[in-house]
Amino acid sequence: MRRLAIATAVLMINLVGSLCSVAPANADPAFPDIDSLPMASIKYPAGFDPTDGKQWPIENIFSPADGVYCRLRLQAWGTFQMPPADVACAGELPGMSNGENIARIDIGTSGAPYARFLKGSNSLGDLNTYPHFSAGKQLQVFLNTRSILMSCGSGNGDDFIFACHAWQSLGQADFPPHGFVLAASGSWVF
Repeated sequence: MRRLAIATAVLMINLVGSLCSVAPANADPAFPDIDSLPMASIKYPAGFDPTDGKQWPIENIFSPADGVYCRLRLQAWGTFQMPPADVACAGELPGMSNGENIARIDIGTSGAPYARFLKGSNSLGDLNTYPHFSAGKQLQVFLNTRSILMSCGSGNGDDFIFACHAWQSLGQADFPPHGFVLAASGSWVF
């Protein structure tokens, strides 16, 4: 009788254990496939000349969706794009339960990119001047220092609104990708 009870207990533990190994329902979804989207061009400032030897601050502003405003900043020197670089989106970010209103990814001159959500005031300038960024487009920034690539893409709002990620390209992954996804079903950073 005791052996039957032990065998039954072991069987129950194995059954329950296999059920517990299922991934949690709230696991982050896969990053959207923005790399297959057609490219949008980075806009350079008036007077930009890649042969003048100057370091130029580049700032692109756009709105991927109503109530969301983004800014891409980087440095260009000749034909090179250099860190530091960042993308910040502010406004009515979807799925934010703690009131965060800014999503940001930064690339410095050393170390891995850093992505996060923040609460704060809008420091992105005059929102009325932001052009709409077309759904189904992407921006790619190649930062020649250690060949870091940052890509951002705009979705149709059903799957995602806007997503950015940064990683080291050319198969030299010294760090895992970092970025953020803004989606009506819930926004997340990694």
